[in-house]
Amino acid sequence: MNIDLLGSTKEFAAQIYTISQLNSRVREHLEQEFTNILVEGEISSWKVYPSNHAYLVLKDSNSKINAVMFAGRRKSLDFTPEVGMRVLVKCSVTLFEREGRFQLSIFSLEPLGEGILDVKFRQLREKLELEGLFSKERKKKLPLRPKKIILVTSREGAALRDMLPILSMRIPFVELTIIHTLVQGEFAPRSIERALLVAEENNRMNSPADLIILSRGGGSNEDLSAFNDEIVIRAIDNCSIPILTAIGHEIDSSLSDLVADDFSSTPTAAAEKVCSNWDIILERFMRFPSEMERYVKMILKNRKDEVAFYERMRILEEPTLYIQELQQKIDMLFENLLKETKYVLSDFRNRIFSILPRLRVVSPLSLHSSKVKTMEGYIERIEICIEKIFHAKNLEVKNLILRLESVSPISILARGYSLTYREKDHSLIRSIQQVENQELLQIKLSDGALDCRVEKINQKGETK
Repeated sequence: MNIDLLGSTKEFAAQIYTISQLNSRVREHLEQEFTNILVEGEISSWKVYPSNHAYLVLKDSNSKINAVMFAGRRKSLDFTPEVGMRVLVKCSVTLFEREGRFQLSIFSLEPLGEGILDVKFRQLREKLELEGLFSKERKKKLPLRPKKIILVTSREGAALRDMLPILSMRIPFVELTIIHTLVQGEFAPRSIERALLVAEENNRMNSPADLIILSRGGGSNEDLSAFNDEIVIRAIDNCSIPILTAIGHEIDSSLSDLVADDFSSTPTAAAEKVCSNWDIILERFMRFPSEMERYVKMILKNRKDEVAFYERMRILEEPTLYIQELQQKIDMLFENLLKETKYVLSDFRNRIFSILPRLRVVSPLSLHSSKVKTMEGYIERIEICIEKIFHAKNLEVKNLILRLESVSPISILARGYSLTYREKDHSLIRSIQQVENQELLQIKLSDGALDCRVEKINQKGETK
């Protein structure tokens, strides 16, 4: 067709597009050119519709651009985007054909500057503060001198190695129960939750525990992230047993510390805090022999004073009788002193013998032997599980390979289908609207390709 454009004297052949066709062609070019790109910007608008699709506007100092994050992709977010937040998005550029609006289709989104962990920490803290989980009224009072303590930590962690020697040496008569849990990694929050539930169940079935110490050694923010997880926070809040947390080093802090009934800066400090109230009792116990000695000396002195008094009163009248009475009193006092001394020594000996079996139970050698046997059993069970998982995954991979082969383009071409491309730019032909007369095409079959020229375009769909 020859078209005179605005009275131009030049005649040329041009294709006339509808608005829909033009938007469609522009969208194709945009999606082919800008796929899986990274864009940095600031969120100036964020709105979630009833469909759960999120519509937002990204901006920098000079420009703005509309963007959409569909519901299926928004589910993967583990934080809530906010206006003013700098973000990095992975996206493709597309066109909303109905309105001819240029926009970004977002696949993933993460914050810049503040960091994902900091954002999650801040947002969860604000949420839990509004619920009142950190209030003093919710906290249980820790026992002054606990007789049964549950240690919730990793068997292999530094926290247990720091606490156990202190507790075993200073308060060996206190019953200790160790419940193993993961303290870092993606499975750690559920593991800590299960450990606290086990402690609760043990508390109901056996003798009640007085205190739980939840602890781990220091680490990076990522290592300690399990103790900032909402699952762990709510498990601590729901626990009926008083909980003392000891997470990380002195500079570390976590939401678990805020919701716990009390916290210490380090596992060592937690063990020291538990032992401190017992130290007063133990100190009095250690002072008992010297106090007993002082008491006996005071009695002897009083008796000597009485003897001197009676000596002055009766010695002149009946000296022989007076001396005999004094001798009898001295004999009785000596016998009583001997009995008291034997009783005290016997009591000390019995107490020492009662402590010795407990010391043997918590001795490093005994614990090591027991833990080695336990670990060997775990290793055997893990090996069996790994073998089963490997076998299952192998079958799964084989099935996936068969499914992929059945739907692969090569298989489809082998069934008699073909793909047609434009020779000059190798673009895929989807409609006869894309083809012009005398244009060179390439038809791809399963076993090769045909180079063809369009001689005629049939509007019914048959091309020669």
